[in-house]
Amino acid sequence: MGSVPTPELPVNDDCETAEVLTIFAANEGSPTNGNNANATLFNGVVECDEFANINDVWYTFNSGDSRTIDIVLELTDTD
Repeated sequence: MGSVPTPELPVNDDCETAEVLTIFAANEGSPTNGNNANATLFNGVVECDEFANINDVWYTFNSGDSRTIDIVLELTDTD
């Protein structure tokens, strides 16, 4: 009987290690791809997410002087 390897956690699995997103002007830049595969299921409340209890990953950005930011999420794989 062999051992099962432990899956690698996403780098941004915790809010303390949120991936920094770059803000681009409309129709410029490139998308940030990511998923929550192997993300930790948090049981209970964590400081940065009072809703918790989901397998989540974290992102952060600084909008600078911009007051409006459009965020587009696309579901690309449901397996």
